[in-house]
Amino acid sequence: MGKNRNSKKFRKKLNKRNQMKNQHINHNMTDWFNRMVYKTFDMKKYSELQKSEKNKFDITDTDEKLKEYERVNKVGNELLENIVKNKNVIRRLLKFMIKNQRNIGFEQFTNFFQKLIYSPYNLVGNKHNKYFDEFYDFISEFSISDIVKSDTNDGEEIVLFRMMDENEYLNLLVGNGIESPSYTTQPYYLQFMRTTNTLMNVDVKSIFVMCKFNTNDIIHHFGMGREGEVIMKKGSKPTFIKKFNEYGVEELKGDFCEDVVNYLPLSHSQLNNGFTYMDGLVQNGYKKILDEYVNDNGQYYRIGGGVDRWCETYQNSIYDVIRDLDVDDYDSNPHITQQLENSTILHKLYNGGGEETFTEKEKEIFNDESRFRIIKSMDELGVTQKV
Repeated sequence: MGKNRNSKKFRKKLNKRNQMKNQHINHNMTDWFNRMVYKTFDMKKYSELQKSEKNKFDITDTDEKLKEYERVNKVGNELLENIVKNKNVIRRLLKFMIKNQRNIGFEQFTNFFQKLIYSPYNLVGNKHNKYFDEFYDFISEFSISDIVKSDTNDGEEIVLFRMMDENEYLNLLVGNGIESPSYTTQPYYLQFMRTTNTLMNVDVKSIFVMCKFNTNDIIHHFGMGREGEVIMKKGSKPTFIKKFNEYGVEELKGDFCEDVVNYLPLSHSQLNNGFTYMDGLVQNGYKKILDEYVNDNGQYYRIGGGVDRWCETYQNSIYDVIRDLDVDDYDSNPHITQQLENSTILHKLYNGGGEETFTEKEKEIFNDESRFRIIKSMDELGVTQKV
């Protein structure tokens, strides 16, 4: 007699056999994935990059610090070159993770993307990097909506901020797509990069903008430190753009002195995406700033002298531009509500109001170390503004 294929016993046996087969396939695919990751990415260099990234903040000597950044840039560029060279394999790895997202999960995908793909660019990359265009084209093939479909709906918008040069801003105004991947949910941190464009060319201004994008244009959204960085697809077009501040040579002279222009321009290797511009100025001979700033853990802070005037106007401009948003933008962008709360408090502080003017909720927010850590650390140093 033939087997009864409808019997409960047969179906149970068949299901077990199929389950074992699928487990075997999954095991083989996972084994392939792990082998390809270690074959494709030089883990030693990633460890070296991470170690150098930590070490450079401990260096206070200008020349030594710039040499360490040069070494970090060399390793970072080698890793970027490797990503571009092996993009076909990496594309397969990413697609494998997307296809198996139920087993892999969002957190593992984020760790993979952030540590192995985006971290070298985040440390050394900008649109002047020789691998920039090919790297940006490659990562723009992917979207966070491939992983988090339920949280990213068609038509939903996200409010983001960016500092850019005038040409990039004018291109967006005439309807062209974006040219650089990095935007942020945290406009507060953009002020620390305000000098970079003008230090390279005194005729170029930095423009600070607030934009809205469709959430399907997000490549990934993760926090690098506390910066709230959001990576956007190349060519994405904002549905809304508004300039809320600018910074040029006159503001630069206000931050330093009239004669600062005599020590410019700074090179990319002296700027390092804005992390070492003070060291670059010192290297170019502008050493009198050492009498006006204190170097604490590799970062320069102005000694005494009250609140920096431009930073005061910058915080007020954030306050004004966020208040002009529609109510719907607050509902779909929780970070905007938080930014309004933060900027309201800073607005009070910068306009003569002390903590005694805070509401109970504002006092609670101000005591949240994660949101006002930078301001409080400056108070502890006896200085008022990081530059």
